Amino acid sequence: MTTTDLNEAWNYNEETTTPEPVITTDHQGPAREPRPLIPIFTNGKCGFHVQANKSRQQINSPGYESNSYSNNLDCEWIITTNPKKPVRLVIEDFSTESCCDYLQILDGNTVTDTLRGLYPHRSVYTSTDGILKLRFYSDGSVVRQGFMGVFYEVQTPSPNDDRETTQYINATCGFNATASATPQTLNSPGYPEKYENNMYCTWRLTAQEGKQVKLTVGRFITERVDVLSIYDGNTLIQTLSGTHLQWLQHFYSTTRELIVVFRSNPYLTFTGFSASFIEIDE
Repeated sequence: MTTTDLNEAWNYNEETTTPEPVITTDHQGPAREPRPLIPIFTNGKCGFHVQANKSRQQINSPGYESNSYSNNLDCEWIITTNPKKPVRLVIEDFSTESCCDYLQILDGNTVTDTLRGLYPHRSVYTSTDGILKLRFYSDGSVVRQGFMGVFYEVQTPSPNDDRETTQYINATCGFNATASATPQTLNSPGYPEKYENNMYCTWRLTAQEGKQVKLTVGRFITERVDVLSIYDGNTLIQTLSGTHLQWLQHFYSTTRELIVVFRSNPYLTFTGFSASFIEIDE
């Protein structure tokens, strides 16, 4: 089915469909009537404001489907939820000019990460409150395919839950963290209980300039086809699967960033893994 067919189908059903949140966009062009948010209309917009829900909705740079964004873009997407419901963003694919075209991720008004160049793995971001922003910039020269991701509302623990914030963060499917001299934990979701099927989790660990990240993996039990991959920046340095019980395994970044990715298939699950990370001198 073509885009035209989908648009005609939407127009046919407009009178009988309950409207959803309307996209607003800063795209410069002929004025057009705003439409309710469905996936085909989120794709390719140079910015919009939308409320996330439990369903995964797609977001991508303008021109992603045609393999090229335009020069001189300045786009902003604002994703909100109900109060106290965090937003989760998963960047599935990312490719820009490495020097000058970039995507900023903001937790509220605070920049938490800036992506540029090529990322061969998923990147996961979770807001601390009900607002997440993306800003995409391109200069006037080289262009690439851009980025594609999904976003959705995260269900948080009840206010009466006694778990500490750090324990809740460590139980999530991926996070971004700044390493320090104090060891921090990084466990598979649910550890020491079994992890779930069909997981794809990414943890990005960053040290200060001139420092490195050390990851120590302790108890490790997964199905042999459920894999933990460890990257030094964008370079894969180790994969672990199966059972490792007798020794601690240490992994070191040569740059200031270490990335940990865990994948599970639809079948058997086990207790997963327990790890910690720390910042060290080069």
